[in-house]
Amino acid sequence: MTQVYLFDWGDTLMRDFVDQPGKMCHWDTVEAMPGAEATLQALSQSHSLYVATNAADSTEEDIRAAFARVGLDRFIRGYFCRQNLGFDKSHPDFFPTILEKLNLDASQVTMVGDNVEKDVLPALNAGLSAFWLSPTETPPADFAQIKQLSDLLGSTQMHVTHLTKTEEIDPLIPLLLQLRPQYSAEELKALIEVQRELGYQLVYVKDSDKVISVAGFAINQKLSWGRAIYVDDLITDEVARNRGAGKLLIDWIKSYAKDNHCQQVHLDSGVQRFDAHKFYLREGFKIASHHFSYDIDA
Repeated sequence: MTQVYLFDWGDTLMRDFVDQPGKMCHWDTVEAMPGAEATLQALSQSHSLYVATNAADSTEEDIRAAFARVGLDRFIRGYFCRQNLGFDKSHPDFFPTILEKLNLDASQVTMVGDNVEKDVLPALNAGLSAFWLSPTETPPADFAQIKQLSDLLGSTQMHVTHLTKTEEIDPLIPLLLQLRPQYSAEELKALIEVQRELGYQLVYVKDSDKVISVAGFAINQKLSWGRAIYVDDLITDEVARNRGAGKLLIDWIKSYAKDNHCQQVHLDSGVQRFDAHKFYLREGFKIASHHFSYDIDA
């Protein structure tokens, strides 16, 4: 779960007026991005907030002074920049160095920025979660997007629920049918109940009162893998993609695997699902083998 948010500076929290020369703290005009103050104020109640910027000329104190001019400094706990780290986001050690300074795992930190190449991809490659702030552009399917800063408040309200053996699965069926359309609702429910008796478990993410992502898995013991979780099913509602729900489920499953003394997490993905492959690779999964199947004639 996210404990820390890292924010880009220019055009994420403060407007970057490209025609103004020199350091932002000395500009004639400075301006916070729309929704920045309200969003940071709300997030700071339950998360630690930092700035992670590529700014080349400004020192940590210069950046702090710029944020003070728009009243955002009171929400920011610290500033990471080229001056105090020794390199910018393009360097592979940028985010690992921040994690070391914060004494946190990558799964506990989320980056927010307006530039895919400079903010999002380097963070994802370092194992962090990331949100792309883009009001108009459509992201690749494996990116989590927010159209405005206040959308982050909705993402913090999403949480994973582990379905107990006694809970009804009816609320999850409509979403699972998107993944398994070959079944009727009644057939799917009956099959899941059989699998639950054999150790199949379900977790889901809700946003408000709507289930937007579901995963089904089981813990297995195999000679080839040892004790491992196998993820049979993973689906995020088509209308709720790019909001980080799938990432939330994968992080939960990794944590659950560790807590239950599993050595690995495994899953299969259809050869045609290229966006899903990118997502799993960014989440640290490896393409470890080919999966072969053979149909038995009736």
